[in-house]
Amino acid sequence: MMPSSGSITPIRLSFPAFFVSLLLVAAAATAVDGLSCSDFANCTQCLSPLPDSSPSECQWCAATNTCVSSFSSCTGSAAQTVLNIDQCPCLHFDCASCSAQPHCGWCDYNGVCIAGTNEGDPNGVCSGTSWLFSTQQCTAGCSNYDSCSTCLQVQGCGWCSGSDSDDDISGNWLAQCIYGQESGPTGGNSSCASPRVYTGVSADCASSLPPGLGGPAGVSWWIPVVIVSVVIAVVVSVSVRVVRRRTAMGKMVARHGQEGLEIPSISTG
Repeated sequence: MMPSSGSITPIRLSFPAFFVSLLLVAAAATAVDGLSCSDFANCTQCLSPLPDSSPSECQWCAATNTCVSSFSSCTGSAAQTVLNIDQCPCLHFDCASCSAQPHCGWCDYNGVCIAGTNEGDPNGVCSGTSWLFSTQQCTAGCSNYDSCSTCLQVQGCGWCSGSDSDDDISGNWLAQCIYGQESGPTGGNSSCASPRVYTGVSADCASSLPPGLGGPAGVSWWIPVVIVSVVIAVVVSVSVRVVRRRTAMGKMVARHGQEGLEIPSISTG
């Protein structure tokens, strides 16, 4: 039976045609600048907005740490499927990659990446200058402080007065500002023995530094060296004068003895 001229014929797709169209939509959804969802290595990349600012059409599977199309399903429970970039886990192991994630911050005190905001760690575990929420702040770590007093003003930083080789013949004093506390260094800084780590107030710096670097003696290292050098020079000079005088007297005695003359007495004054 032919449809009347005023009626609308519904379009019906066969199952194969519907399946093909669904695959085409999925393929289009997984393509971002020529990349598919599986090409993204971490949660932030996976869920970042598209170049046209439209939402990502990928999802992050936390159980397998993979990025898949939103038309797919993750292995495991639904709770392990991440759809929002603000829900990405903070699992980075360095400050730069951690702070590049919008909702993660780097705690410089213990070297961990945790969830937070620009205001700080919501749990209060990491605060003050130890909380780094931008890649620019990552350059402000303990190692960037080159004096004991400035080092101790930063939470989680300790001043290491030197290593076991600080008194070697090279004369290099290996003082540095590292992650540390009163019980010892943190963050893998095992090269500095715990008695050499000082934290707290700047007054501690005087006992942590050797002479010449503001140490307990308060005397520069070169002053004792100069004093010893002067003493040695005086001793050597006197010794040379005594040897020369005795040599001259010996020659005079020998000459007068050969001539058979009376040897004049030589005043020791």
